[in-house]
Amino acid sequence: MGLDYSRSMLLSFSRAAFGERARTTRSVDSAQREKARLQAVERFARVGPAGLAAARNAAQVAAALLDAEVGLCTLVEERVVRVLGSVGLDGVAELPREPGLCVAAVGSGRPRIVERADLDRRTCEHSLVRGPARVRSYAGVPMLTADGFEVGTVAAASLEHRVPATRALAALEALADLVVSVLEAEPPPDPALDPVSTLPARRRFVERLALLARAQAWERNWGAVLALDVDGLDALEARGGAGASEAALRALSARLRERLGADGEAFAFGAGRFAVIAGLAANFDPAPAIAQLEAALREVADMGFAELRGRVGVATYDECATPGEAYRLADWRAYAEKIGRR
Repeated sequence: MGLDYSRSMLLSFSRAAFGERARTTRSVDSAQREKARLQAVERFARVGPAGLAAARNAAQVAAALLDAEVGLCTLVEERVVRVLGSVGLDGVAELPREPGLCVAAVGSGRPRIVERADLDRRTCEHSLVRGPARVRSYAGVPMLTADGFEVGTVAAASLEHRVPATRALAALEALADLVVSVLEAEPPPDPALDPVSTLPARRRFVERLALLARAQAWERNWGAVLALDVDGLDALEARGGAGASEAALRALSARLRERLGADGEAFAFGAGRFAVIAGLAANFDPAPAIAQLEAALREVADMGFAELRGRVGVATYDECATPGEAYRLADWRAYAEKIGRR
């Protein structure tokens, strides 16, 4: 009896089609899971002081547990890995979303251990490995939410080739659970307040400018918008460790509140940027407000934050047609002063 070619070809094509369907299904499932995971990460788009403190402490403990130079607590977002807390990576707020380390730890659902990161083809091109950090080994565990989503990692990285002990990995997992419990229990920060300084944030500033713009007497009022740009935060972190820059900004915010009082309203935009709306009275002179900002900076520097520096830009109301223009001019003048000092 001869071979039934039609039946053989049918079976062959059926298997091929089944394989394509399986791969497509896996791809769709993976994309759906990642979409749901990113929605879980969005819950922590704004992390408050308690969550940031827990992340910093977890990074420090992770490094100590594994006797490593680098400790990390991260959120793996859609485009970047956001660093909530770190030790050994001063001033690093985010990392590229590269495969191999934190991203792989989140994707696997299990501890991620890389004994020889510089020799492993999956990790040797990672920026933490080939860059100035010169990471040579890595151990990270995923942070798992109560509803089962891997939102980030607690990890430690060493400049030497190492294999972590099983007990150390178990401790990292306990740290990860602790950080997530703090993040989930923390009430979401008020978007109208800056989470570090607790001063009114950009949203409140824009609302305040809108109220001024609607005032019929805007052009007849004398006052000023001041922009304050603070420098030296990276140097503070390098000397004082994680959290030093935030402590300095909180101290500065408190001094601004005390010094400005009823004569001006301070706002914080994050990353060391502040704005002040000062004076709505006739014959207002912005010089005293500038002096108060400079005095606040000096006082905070004397509190142990000597690296702190600031540049002030000022625009008076009579220079501009709208409050928004006044702030843009003040901000530009602060930036021009920065360029002029170089």
